[in-house]
Amino acid sequence: MQSFPRSLWLDQNKKQLVQWPIVEIEMLHENEVGLQDKKLEGGSLHEVVGITASQADVKISFKLTDLEEPEELDESWTDPQLICSKMDASKKGKFGPFGLLALASRDLTEQTAIFFRVFQTNGRCVVLMCSDQSRSSARNGLDKTTYGAFVDIDPKQDEISLRTLVDHSIVESFGGGGKTCITSRVYPTFTVGEDAHLFAFNNGTESVVVSELNAWSVLHFDHVQSNTITLESLFGLRLEQPYRTAFHFQPPQNWMNGPMYYNGVYHNFYQHNPFGPLFGNIHWAHSVSHDLINWIPLEPALAPTDPFDINGCYSGSTIILPGNKPVMLYTGADNKSHQVQNLAVPKDLSDPYLREWVKYSGNPIINVPDGIKKDDFRDPSTAWFADDGKWRMIIGSNKDNTGIAFLYQTEDFINWTRYNSPLYKVEGTGVWECPDFFPVWVDSTNGADTSVINPSDQVKHVLKVGLLETGKDYYMIGNYIPEKELYIPQNDFTLSTLRYDYGKYYASKSFFDPLKKRRIVMAWVNESHPEADAVARGWFGIQSFPRTLWLDRNKKQLIQWPIEEIEMLYGNKIAFQNTKLEGGSLHEVVGITASQADVKISFKLTNLEEAEELDKTSIDPQLICSEKDASNKGKLGPFGLLALTSKDLTEQTAIFFRVFKSNGQYVVIMCSDQSRSSKMNGLDKTTYGGYVDIDPQQDEISLRTLIDHSVIESFGGGGKTCITARVYPTLAIGKNARLFAFNNGTESVVISELSAWSVNKARINIVEETISCPDHLSSEEGQNDAEL
Repeated sequence: MQSFPRSLWLDQNKKQLVQWPIVEIEMLHENEVGLQDKKLEGGSLHEVVGITASQADVKISFKLTDLEEPEELDESWTDPQLICSKMDASKKGKFGPFGLLALASRDLTEQTAIFFRVFQTNGRCVVLMCSDQSRSSARNGLDKTTYGAFVDIDPKQDEISLRTLVDHSIVESFGGGGKTCITSRVYPTFTVGEDAHLFAFNNGTESVVVSELNAWSVLHFDHVQSNTITLESLFGLRLEQPYRTAFHFQPPQNWMNGPMYYNGVYHNFYQHNPFGPLFGNIHWAHSVSHDLINWIPLEPALAPTDPFDINGCYSGSTIILPGNKPVMLYTGADNKSHQVQNLAVPKDLSDPYLREWVKYSGNPIINVPDGIKKDDFRDPSTAWFADDGKWRMIIGSNKDNTGIAFLYQTEDFINWTRYNSPLYKVEGTGVWECPDFFPVWVDSTNGADTSVINPSDQVKHVLKVGLLETGKDYYMIGNYIPEKELYIPQNDFTLSTLRYDYGKYYASKSFFDPLKKRRIVMAWVNESHPEADAVARGWFGIQSFPRTLWLDRNKKQLIQWPIEEIEMLYGNKIAFQNTKLEGGSLHEVVGITASQADVKISFKLTNLEEAEELDKTSIDPQLICSEKDASNKGKLGPFGLLALTSKDLTEQTAIFFRVFKSNGQYVVIMCSDQSRSSKMNGLDKTTYGGYVDIDPQQDEISLRTLIDHSVIESFGGGGKTCITARVYPTLAIGKNARLFAFNNGTESVVISELSAWSVNKARINIVEETISCPDHLSSEEGQNDAEL
């Protein structure tokens, strides 16, 4: 990046230049704080509050007393940088170190210290300015050089002044009115965004006086990015982006779209374009985690470098074979743009992160079947093992607008045979993508390994497919008969078939977690802004927060719920019970970070007999939610949450319920209304909706919502109905976002219980160690063939 623009001129002493930030920075100033004549005793500090400490302009001046006896400067010390390194901010002197602690954590374990020391030599005072990065980050492998220079001022005549521009990962400091300037790059892990603090400090034995301090938050303080590709462009972030998420997985930048647990490590393999924020140049990117929350980025596992995948390495699966050997099955677009299926294996099983993967020299292992279009055959599923000693998998396809899950069998994972009939197909549904096929226990919330096959009718099987035409994931629950390779769903497939999520949620992939005996699903959450915005921001798409899933007690649908590890990130908690919301009222939820939160709320209804009749011609819940949005008063509803809401309510995302009567029964509809989510034009502000299969006479109506800057994931009825939305507020950003419980119906409702937590930022795609760039992204003839 480039420095902030500076004006410069010749100093009055004619011996040096003076530099100062251009005056236009004042256009970005807001929230000024100030203080005068504040004495800092030796060993003390004073926090500067009321501004955004990660994005600030700070001016401070110090007065010194008792300058008759500063420390003597060792005459052998002529290099100011060396002095600053030996006598860093933690080393007590007499007059100094004093100055600022920028990008500091609350416990001061992370801090960047910009400070002065005053010495005497040959009867005159010498002022030294330092920028100490030694404690700037808890991360290893960074350049944390301490910088230093002398400042040509006389502290007996002049106050010692410092101006510092703080902008997330860059700290520019101007000492002595601009006589001495030091710029440093820092990469804190804890003091990011709202978690950053700013202090004035004095670690000398003699007191100093802050004669004046003025500080401002700085709005959208953009250092100009260069076009040079650096490690930061590969693994870093453009930090001044309000729509990047804090606890949802996303790559550092560019475009993205099968997870695995192996030997204590979770692996997330995902489609990624490392060269730009739009679709193309598809690699298998690779990140690893020990908790599904914090992720370390690795080099791509697969790159399109061979004839069988030269036009892209597309979706697939990972499978653990006997002997604890993982393999990859993936779709490659070959040199004729045919979608073929390929195999890869780890190069070194002793590597706990499985960094390097080797493509099988005999790829492709499966070609496009006769009669199928060359680009309608993709996404091999996780394979399962049956009693006959054969592995099975399905591949999504299409023929004459009939969606197909082709079934393949193998004994060695190299030679595959297509079964004489598909596992399942449905006319009129077009191309099937990213199919998933797995068992769920009938009487347990635990997950089942993919190869569990119906012991004594204890499992049902789920078939999930993504429809290219609609961009939505649908699933069926049914019985699998392996002897006949027959799948019999409980209900016929239609566009009203059950969905994992009724919002933005596609290309999902599940896996069995043997550590906690659960099945976890993650999905691609697309953007809702134009491609031009993606290019400007430099990234596109995120993944949903991981969910566990299991079969509901009614055996008719799946339940989904955020994994319990989210509690690792919990910060402030607030809670209340039994609060009545009259019709047309709202209640602000305060005490948490509303832009980064986990909220659980339950509603009790009275006067259910007042519910409106559901128009029998209106059966599409999304259409009902669109026509009866959050501003449209009903009787029992809309009631729910207003997330990412501005103070004046002009921006809001409403997640709410309505209760109707139909044929003597009550019907609950859940909606996510994005129509007022942003003042920005050109966005997709579709309103989503789904039915919630609960009886409000027997059960309270519950909602759980994860809010993460530009994504809102909501779980209604204990996870029976899920809706994910992407939103891009312009006012309700960061600290300016608010959260309300609301009731816009005419009948009152009671909040039986609300619990909400701030959710701290996860460590996602932060480089924690030096990772080499191995030459492994092409096939290696025969190297691992025998190891299958």
